[in-house]
Amino acid sequence: MVPKKENENNLLLIVGSLVIAVILWVIVFNASDSVVNASKSVEIQTVNENAMTDNKLDYELLTKSVEVSYKVRSQDIGRVGASDFNVYVDLSQVSKSGAAEVYVDVLNGKDSYIADIECKPSVISISTEDIQTVSIGIDTVVIGEAKTNYSVDTVETGDKSVNITGPASEIGRISKADVTIDVNKISSDISGKQKIVFKDSNNNVVDLDSMDKVTSDISETSYIVTVAETKEVELHATIKGKPAEGMIYTSYTLNPTKIKVIGAPDIVDKIDTIEIGDFDITGKQETYTADVNVSNILPDGAMLASASGQVKLTVNIAEIEIPTTAETESTVAETEESESLNGPTVGIEESTAEHKE
Repeated sequence: MVPKKENENNLLLIVGSLVIAVILWVIVFNASDSVVNASKSVEIQTVNENAMTDNKLDYELLTKSVEVSYKVRSQDIGRVGASDFNVYVDLSQVSKSGAAEVYVDVLNGKDSYIADIECKPSVISISTEDIQTVSIGIDTVVIGEAKTNYSVDTVETGDKSVNITGPASEIGRISKADVTIDVNKISSDISGKQKIVFKDSNNNVVDLDSMDKVTSDISETSYIVTVAETKEVELHATIKGKPAEGMIYTSYTLNPTKIKVIGAPDIVDKIDTIEIGDFDITGKQETYTADVNVSNILPDGAMLASASGQVKLTVNIAEIEIPTTAETESTVAETEESESLNGPTVGIEESTAEHKE
């Protein structure tokens, strides 16, 4: 039989061994699953953006991301990613100097084994600038030429201007807006819609679609092009009255004799001649001249195709030539000689009567 004292010693040894084993297990476990420091680079988000828009301000984060550091057991380190953190700044709390505190939230239930969370930097700078709305007139750029004897009369756009909104620095890049309209070979009115193109001061195209902070109230506009027909027509004058005694009207001349008019095709097609007016030469003793401005007498809806509408009228008036006594005697002698050679006078009178008729 084993003595009682020896049994007690064995029990103490067993208990001591178990305690030592537990201590060793704890030491080994802690050594293999120790708490470690880790970090992730996380992009900064924003909240309460209306604080900026309400004050007509645009903003830019001068720091785009922060380094989030934390403590986690080594066995859990692989379970934590950048998407488990929400890093943000509150735009309603931006100071006058443009500083904003950075906040961090742990997502996806990972806060149960993540501790001592910090981010660097913890404060970032935010730049702001005014948001402007500018109205720019829409210009038309016409390319091509209308069909022969036709020309572009008017070009009208449905919108006279376009409003663009955005940061002042971006808006300042845009100097003008235009639409391009092709009129090549047209002979009648055309209409449609065309995209508005924005350009800088050097006439380079500015792509509004690539400017995410700049918007326009319209992207295209309607247009109407009216066409006019050009036609060369004759000029005509009416001469009335008789010149002074002893004078005779012979003819009139016009310089120019034709003139080009332009207007809607349905109007111009009906114009064959233009009457420049009635001119009374009663009592005139010499050649009569007059200057006429044709632009004042054109039919409604027609206009001159050239700048000048001046026409010069010349009415030729000449003195009637009365034969002298010598010429009369010569004529009588010739008549008598003719009678002696050709027969009785009665035959001559009959011939003259037929010519008058």
